[in-house]
Amino acid sequence: EHLEPWLQIGAHLKNLGFRTPEVLAQDVSQGFALIEDFGTDTFTQLLDGGEPPDSLYTPAIDLLISLHSDARSQAIDVPLYDLQTLLREADLMPEWFLPLRTGHPSSPTSCQLYEQAWIQILSQLPPPAHSLVLRDFHVDNLMRLAADQPLQQIGLLDFQDALIGPLAYDLLSLLEDARRDIPETLRLAMRQRYLDALPWLDQDNFSAWYSVLAAQRH
Repeated sequence: EHLEPWLQIGAHLKNLGFRTPEVLAQDVSQGFALIEDFGTDTFTQLLDGGEPPDSLYTPAIDLLISLHSDARSQAIDVPLYDLQTLLREADLMPEWFLPLRTGHPSSPTSCQLYEQAWIQILSQLPPPAHSLVLRDFHVDNLMRLAADQPLQQIGLLDFQDALIGPLAYDLLSLLEDARRDIPETLRLAMRQRYLDALPWLDQDNFSAWYSVLAAQRH
């Protein structure tokens, strides 16, 4: 594996007070690391076992609040979540999913029209508030850990693709995850909890990015 991004971002998150696996040994040239085992208590496993959703989503939201309200979170050399990255991800649908479903490649014309539609949508959005965006912040990659401090009670996984991007992205990846239905009342409450904690956010701006990025991610 290409370890440098995982090691770099993990160390940065640890310096900010978050819990990432301890690195016991590493060999970057060979692409191996010996890391701490967080166990088996992913939020997915806990939810499937009957854990009340609010007992897991609430601390996850609070972790995001802590990350996104800390100006130091952006003090890391990672790329911006720019238009080309957003388009490259959206293009996975005609490049991969549609051929899988239809049995034949998407036509160049349909791919071009699809991308043009996304360019039109994304280019109309106002500049967003930025932070470090983990990108895969959802219940499969969050783990319950035993610790005294709240921030240390969630183990973070799969953060090697983190970028500097719109704040809304991590929130929607948790609350709008197509693989995990949660009660609408909980979804709205968790979103409001986040917004209440960051009163300096322009809520119209945030909502526009939240909606568009939710569609892009799906």
